[in-house]
Amino acid sequence: AKRIPKVRPIEIAEAKEEDFVVISLGHSVRKVQETLFANSDMSPNILLETTNIEVAKRITAVTNSVFVCPEVYLDKDFLLVYPLLGVENRRYCYICYRKDYYLRQYAKDFIELVLEEGKKFSEARGK
Repeated sequence: AKRIPKVRPIEIAEAKEEDFVVISLGHSVRKVQETLFANSDMSPNILLETTNIEVAKRITAVTNSVFVCPEVYLDKDFLLVYPLLGVENRRYCYICYRKDYYLRQYAKDFIELVLEEGKKFSEARGK
C-alpha cells in the first residue's frame, strides 16, 4: 500500500513478495486464488489460512498482508482495494423450478428480488 497508489489496478505479480491471507482448500475463493498464483508463476508466502472470509479481511486489515477475493466480498471502508488486471471472475446465480410446479408467493417474491438486485448490480458495474 505504501508503494502503489490507492485503487490503481495491478498485476497479482506486483504483490509476489507480500504475505498472503488465503481461504482454506475446497472453497471457491481458494480456487480463484490458486489459479491466479499459478498463472503468475507465484508461490506466495501464506501468513494465514482460514475458512472464514470475514476473518481473512480483518486479519488483512491489521497486518501487512494481501487477501485476494471477489469484489462482492469487499468492505472498502477499512481495506485498501486494488483491482487485479486481467482477471474476470464471473459468478452466476441460477434459480430453477419445474414449470408445472406451484410456487408460493414468498418464492416468487424471492425470485423477483434476486432478478432486480442482479440487474442493479450489473448496471452499476457497467455490464
